[in-house]
Amino acid sequence: MSKTTIQIPKHIFEDIIEAGRKFSVAEDELEDFLLATNQDFLKKMRRLRVAHNSGRLGNWQKLKAKYGL
Repeated sequence: MSKTTIQIPKHIFEDIIEAGRKFSVAEDELEDFLLATNQDFLKKMRRLRVAHNSGRLGNWQKLKAKYGL
């Protein structure tokens, strides 16, 4: 066996992959919760939404072109 290769049963490998997926979902949900309960963040987003809806923010297409996005 190579020094850079390990062997584990397939079902254990599949469990590791599934745990990674579940962690990713939990991480996203935690981030959503933390943002949704952060009053400073919510105030900022509300102000930015009003600015966006009133046309006071930059044109997205122009910004993408300018910064190569």
